[in-house]
This record gives sequence, structure tokens and C-alpha cells, in this order.
Amino acid sequence: MKNINILIALLIFISCSAQKSQKMENSMKNTTVVTYEETNNVDSQLSQIPDENLRAQIKSQLTKPAYFDLIFNENESNYEKSKSSDLKKDDDLGVQQKFQVITMNAQSMIYRNLKTNKYLKGTSLLGKDFLIENEPKKIDWKLENEIKKIGNYNCNKAFATIDGNLVEAWYANSIPFSGGPADYFGLPGLILELKTNKKYYLATSIKESKDVEVVIPAKGKKISEQEFEKLKLESLEEIKNGVFQK
Repeated sequence: MKNINILIALLIFISCSAQKSQKMENSMKNTTVVTYEETNNVDSQLSQIPDENLRAQIKSQLTKPAYFDLIFNENESNYEKSKSSDLKKDDDLGVQQKFQVITMNAQSMIYRNLKTNKYLKGTSLLGKDFLIENEPKKIDWKLENEIKKIGNYNCNKAFATIDGNLVEAWYANSIPFSGGPADYFGLPGLILELKTNKKYYLATSIKESKDVEVVIPAKGKKISEQEFEKLKLESLEEIKNGVFQK
């Protein structure tokens, strides 16, 4: 009888261990998709365009929110425009497409591998594809004790100064992934809200999925970040000179 009880206990232990292992395995396979609403503070970027009418036209388009997805698992992530957030059909002037791909990188996909520290950005500029490979920029975050609720998550405040501009972030310790919108990362939890002098990001949904995979950008001409920024400035000069006016 004693041997039977030991055998039953052993079988229960093995069964529980197998179930726990299976749950962990399934959890590891899951990919998390976070959708961010992104709005632009375009006034500072439009101030250099002399044509008042063109400024008003561009502002009316670019102040509309756009939606981006952060897709991640335990080792890697990519950040891309949400497939349900194509540019609006009422962009009669074509201004949104032309200005946004130059200044906002609306078509970018940002890939990051946490194990290898690999960082890739696949982007397009006026119909041409580029592939930028760099070391991810380390952000010197300052953590604060302030807490607020975003959705169902308690979030802690952090801030950093990047290129002379203040960045404010709110991150959830309960989601232990060091990532966030665009190329902002480096906090102990997932960033759910972030403000810069040019943009505002807010996570609007968080869900797990087995049907979505992290994608590594591979299309485009390899170029450095400095070369790409130079091309953007040249294209912006063309806009300022009225090249894209109809």
C-alpha cells in the first residue's frame, strides 16, 4: 500500500511538472503585440517652411494620429507601422506622404535583438528603400518614484535628456520587456507612454499572439545613419523650396 501511494505521488508530480513545462514552453512561443497611437507636435518642424498655406496644409495632415505596432518575444522585437493604419485616402495634396516619410520615418521598421545587441532600421525615403545598421543608442534614464495608472497597469515615471531635449516616459514593471515605441528602450519594463518635444506615444492595446512573428528588415540599400539624415535634410530643403506644391 505504501508503495502504491509513493507511485501515485510520483505520477502526480511528473504530471504537474509536465504541465508546468508545457505552459512555460507555450508562453515562450507567444509573441506580444503592443499598438501605440502616435501624434506629432509639428509646429517646431514646420517653422522653417516660409509658405504659410503650405504649412497649414501639412499641419492639417500630420496632426492626425498614426498607429504603430511593437512586436516582441523574449529575445527580439520589431517596431513598424500598424497594418490597419495606412495613410488616409483623404490626403488630397499628397502632402502627408511626402513630408512624413522625410521627417517622421513613417515607413520605418526598427529591429532589435536583445541577445546579440543587433539593431537594424529598414526605411524608405521618397520611394527608395534603405537599410541602416547601427549600435543601439544607450539612453541615460533617470528613474523617479512617481506612479500613475495607464489602463490596467501601474506605471513608473522616468526621464532622459536626448540631444538637449527632455523625454518623459512611463513604464510598466509588470511587463518586464525593456522596449517601447520607436527606438526608445532601456527601462526595467515596457514603456506605455512617452513624450518628446516632437511626438507623443500612448499604448492603446497589448495582446499576445502565436500568429505574429518578429520580422528582420532585409530590403534596401545599406547606408549609415549620418548619410540617411543628410538625404532627409536635402529632401526637406526641396519641400521648403516648394518642389512638392501642386
